[in-house]
Amino acid sequence: MASRRRNAKMSASDQFIGRTELLDWINDTLKLNYTKVEDCANGAAFCQIVDMVHPSTVPLGRLNFNAILPHESMENLKILQEVFTKNGMTAIVDVGSLSKGRYVAALNVLQFLYQYVKSHPIPKGYDPVARRRQYHLQEPGKPKNKTPSLRAVPVLDKSLKKSSFKKLNASIESNASNASSISAASNASLINQLEKLEGNSAQDKAVIEELRNKIMNLQKINRKLKEDYDMMTQERDFYYEKLRKVEEFCQDNEEDVAYVKIFDILYETDKARGFVPPDEAEMNMLEYGADEDDELKEMPDDFEAEAELPEILKPKE
Repeated sequence: MASRRRNAKMSASDQFIGRTELLDWINDTLKLNYTKVEDCANGAAFCQIVDMVHPSTVPLGRLNFNAILPHESMENLKILQEVFTKNGMTAIVDVGSLSKGRYVAALNVLQFLYQYVKSHPIPKGYDPVARRRQYHLQEPGKPKNKTPSLRAVPVLDKSLKKSSFKKLNASIESNASNASSISAASNASLINQLEKLEGNSAQDKAVIEELRNKIMNLQKINRKLKEDYDMMTQERDFYYEKLRKVEEFCQDNEEDVAYVKIFDILYETDKARGFVPPDEAEMNMLEYGADEDDELKEMPDDFEAEAELPEILKPKE
């Protein structure tokens, strides 16, 4: 990890350029408003830097400056690889890491291009904004909903999620009967519909009553599940923000070797407990494919959405 970081710093030159200076440089050069190194990781800005030095060698019309997801960035990065090769540029483009917005991978390419531009003449009159407009490119805005950093932080292997979900579901169901008082208003609509049903026999009425009780019980479980979900989401966001601040602080002080150990702790894995590097977890998810957890398939996207009533519970026209 430490050697990778050192290699990234020294790949283009023996002189390390700070990230603030690099960001100012690429923003001034291309008239952008990037706020962090990772914003460059989708590769579009890197490609335009090459276009600035080697005009007409980059297919600018195929670029997407607002690419966010890995598959969106992949096209830009393939173009970057091609134009590097075409122009004899020797930097290694780590497509996998860049497509995931990795800080070190983006810093590596940015360092290389900074030094490359310093040693190559730039044609006069290059207007980066006009150049993008020439190809009807969407003007790069402030990246929205960008997958946050800490992407090198281990994630839970999906193969272990099934048992974890079962434990959570069992806990919720066992505690559902102890949930706080249920609002009568939330059930009024459903109960009113049930009261409009015309039971043609005692058997129908018994079925309706049984289904009514099941629905109310499911609503209890659903409400408790949502409360637990909201609480866990708040806790996750709270601790994630703390980790993100630690990571940003380390990035701001990356020249101090004392922070290398903190990076190592942030990014360490624990395969025994299922926390693996993101790339490995994604491969496991692809292999899992059609055998996704049955419980997860049945979970609604919106916890509060009411399920469609069975035919027997629907009021007659």
